[in-house]
Amino acid sequence: MATSSFIVPELLKQSMENYETWSLYMERYMRGKKLWDIVENEMSGVDNIAQVKDNAKALHAILISSTPEVVSEIKTLQTAREAWLELKERHEDKYKQYRILLNTYHPTGGKFDDESIGKNQELYNAALQGDWTTAQKTLTADESKLYAKLDHFERNVHLVAAAGGNTQFLKQLFDKYGDQWVHTVLSQAAWMGKLDIAKLALEKNSLLLSLTQESLILAALSDQKNVVSYLYSQTHIQKLSQTFTCTLLESLIQADNFDIALKLTRDHPMFKEEFITSSANLLKDALKILAGRLHSFESSSNSCLGFWQRLLYSLCSTGFNVQADGSSLQQGFFQVNSSKVVYGIKQLFWYILHKLVPNAKKLHDKKLMHQQAHELTQQLFCCFLKSKDFYQTWEILGSSLIEAAKFGILEFFTMAHKYRPLILFYRDYNLNSSYHVAIQNRQEKIFKFLTNLPFWNSEGFLKEGSVDNSLLLAGKIAPAHRLKSIPGAALQMQREVQWFKTVEQRMPPLHKGHKNSEGMTAYELFSREHRELVAEGEKWLKDTATSCTLVATLIITITFAALFTVPGGNKDDLGTPIFLREVAFIAFVVSDALALFSSTTSVLMFVAILTSRYTEEAFMSSLPKKLIIGLSMLFLSLAAMMTAFSSTVFIMLDGHFRWISILLTLFASVPVTLFTLSQLPLFIDIVHSTYFFSILD
Repeated sequence: MATSSFIVPELLKQSMENYETWSLYMERYMRGKKLWDIVENEMSGVDNIAQVKDNAKALHAILISSTPEVVSEIKTLQTAREAWLELKERHEDKYKQYRILLNTYHPTGGKFDDESIGKNQELYNAALQGDWTTAQKTLTADESKLYAKLDHFERNVHLVAAAGGNTQFLKQLFDKYGDQWVHTVLSQAAWMGKLDIAKLALEKNSLLLSLTQESLILAALSDQKNVVSYLYSQTHIQKLSQTFTCTLLESLIQADNFDIALKLTRDHPMFKEEFITSSANLLKDALKILAGRLHSFESSSNSCLGFWQRLLYSLCSTGFNVQADGSSLQQGFFQVNSSKVVYGIKQLFWYILHKLVPNAKKLHDKKLMHQQAHELTQQLFCCFLKSKDFYQTWEILGSSLIEAAKFGILEFFTMAHKYRPLILFYRDYNLNSSYHVAIQNRQEKIFKFLTNLPFWNSEGFLKEGSVDNSLLLAGKIAPAHRLKSIPGAALQMQREVQWFKTVEQRMPPLHKGHKNSEGMTAYELFSREHRELVAEGEKWLKDTATSCTLVATLIITITFAALFTVPGGNKDDLGTPIFLREVAFIAFVVSDALALFSSTTSVLMFVAILTSRYTEEAFMSSLPKKLIIGLSMLFLSLAAMMTAFSSTVFIMLDGHFRWISILLTLFASVPVTLFTLSQLPLFIDIVHSTYFFSILD
């Protein structure tokens, strides 16, 4: 799909984020072609052939310079002027809330300068510190300073006091000099999260209730949840325009304020069945933004949690549920559906846990956010399904699935499967389905979900004669953010080979040899795309093997020599060790021999890694297995060597100074512990990726 035309460098996006640049290029083009008059002025009539031709040219220029989504929204308009004004109005409605200026202005048109700041330093300090006595004295002497700009942000005394959170100071200021700045103060309070000041502003001027929507957007964008909740309760939600409601919903989603977002979907009439068909196009951006919030959903964010975090997450109960009318209800950490005694015990347990483990509260909030995001997604899905325009629903929900597939958000697909399974077959303008996007972005949860569906037998191969089929997509290297989630270049390469082999197994033989636009098969493409990763994996493995070989060689040297210089020496007549009958001596011999054998095995494995052929297939199984054996043997040899050392200490001290023996034994465990802590996570990742990881199972 084209992203530019000969008129503009970038097609007009539906989000209108590039409207200003787009309109500048379009206007220059229209003026150059002498078409601007037809855009600026109304047509005199259809009888004017010249105007009709100019209108057709101008309208054609607008349409070919816009994305298909924008074209679908203005294609019914008959004149270039109507199309131009419609796009301009959409841009202004969508972005006027984002351009609210918090800085005040000088009503007399005075110019801002550093000298003004210096002269009013005393007033600035008084406003910031809430010193009303000093401020009143200054303003009584010169009331014009009420409008002076006191800092480099061009804030006057009202805004400085609001920034400092001085509610009482502002109250006295309003009482004495009026509430002409109350709207600007409310905006700043919303942006900075000053709840008390926001309440004061509304108390001083109840007419602001009709203007709180601007401040509501500011509070949402700056993630001031307490202010958002208060302003929402003071706003006439049902009277908000559909455009503003969509902007507010998008802002709430971006700030992860799903609680208020859920309330908005219940309170505003645009989400009702009778209005959803007309408002669906405005709401689709909100759903698309939600589909890109990977940290807001359990399926896409919990993979980064450790074992204990996952356990706490699963045990934690948020008390969030949905009532019969579709509204959400939160009752605390646990749902009150058991006896009061059990509920009290649970609350006490979590109270103590929160005191001992600070992260427990974060996990609770995280789980609550996941549940609210899931519920909001379901609410929006159900809203769109009420639309009577099937094509509209198909496009909106289908495009959101494509976006969700990029980030691995499984909840979107479970809902689509539950409510409208046909949407799972959606393809975008490039003929990419969610299946292809999941492969391209290495999202195994989405891939597994789709391939395990009973009716998904052949959808992945539909139109596989196109430029890039599934195997060709698997042949391309994964996005950087997906590779970085896997430790070490060797494991990254292993995962890439696993993906390629899995997709290859599902491909019919007929399509395995298909070539892309460059004339390359999937196998050739895989080798070219992963050439650098193979080199990085080889270097990583060789560096690891070299370092570990050095440690294992030192252990071999020490343990081999220790067997011929046994502690206590040998008997002169028989040549047998003096402490042969001691338990500690037996422990020394066994542990020293074990350290020697295991370290030798470790060296051999690391040498095998250094001399291996580093092909793509070798990263799949051969090289990781050698590394697993080498690391496990190295760990065993280190532990056995320290055991041999501890046994020697007990033999030499012969029961005397037992506390020294115990202390030295504890010190001997330090190297083993440090090695375990530093290498065990990598070892577990390698074992899991080699023996337990499967994309489909």
